[in-house]
Amino acid sequence: MRSCIRAASRMFLTIVITSMLTAAVAQAGTTHHADYAIRGFEFVGPSTLPAGMTTLRITNETDRDDDIVALITLGGGRTLDAFFETMGALMSGELLVTPEWIHFTGGTPIGVDDSRSYTTFLAPGTYYLLSIGADEEGPFAARGLLLPIEVEAPHVDFDATVTLLDYEFVFDGDLVAGPQILRVHNGANQPHEMIMFPLPPGMSLDDMLHAMMEGDDEGGPPGAMVQGIWAVDPGVTVYVSVDLVSGTYGILCFIPDADGPHFLSGMAAEVVVQDVR
Repeated sequence: MRSCIRAASRMFLTIVITSMLTAAVAQAGTTHHADYAIRGFEFVGPSTLPAGMTTLRITNETDRDDDIVALITLGGGRTLDAFFETMGALMSGELLVTPEWIHFTGGTPIGVDDSRSYTTFLAPGTYYLLSIGADEEGPFAARGLLLPIEVEAPHVDFDATVTLLDYEFVFDGDLVAGPQILRVHNGANQPHEMIMFPLPPGMSLDDMLHAMMEGDDEGGPPGAMVQGIWAVDPGVTVYVSVDLVSGTYGILCFIPDADGPHFLSGMAAEVVVQDVR
């Protein structure tokens, strides 16, 4: 039985991935610009930035030479105190490998009266612009040469919200026929997805899953009919455009854990799309 489930899941995921990659289009984005000056032991510049491609320009207005400016994020709920402690251990040789929860998002060396620029992609979140430099009195960052920067997601208009939990879909708003934008938020502790497809008249979601697990190639929907979003990490919010027809839809999560695909743990739903537009 479990081998049939794995085979059906692989077959369905092939349809899903192929249709989503075929439908994907490249979108040209705007590159934002942010200027920061090093004055004394502080950065002078914006503390909030929009998400997206960003060119950071760093200007050293001090007489300190051979500094390195970095942009970092901290994972796993770690604090700046933990960062400074870890960097001290790295510099002393007590720790040999940078831990995975420290994420470097680029940086640049900078000298006296120097100005350097680099461009990187900034996702929404909390970043720290800081100096890696130090002298006999200690690290420059610990003495103030550090600036928290909040990178904010752009505002997106949407029609309904779907929250992914362990193991269910929670809808806020109605799904209606026609094009619309769904806000999909993963509020769980593991990756989830929202794969949606219209069910043939007279066929329930259970009927379709049974046909798939029995190896019926006609049991799944055509790839062009599959919509939704694939593989969203915990805490991530995405916006997906869908174009729905009226009728009943099946919604599934095929991502597996130790107990198999999540739909086996209850992450499966039937929803009715109303023809009200």
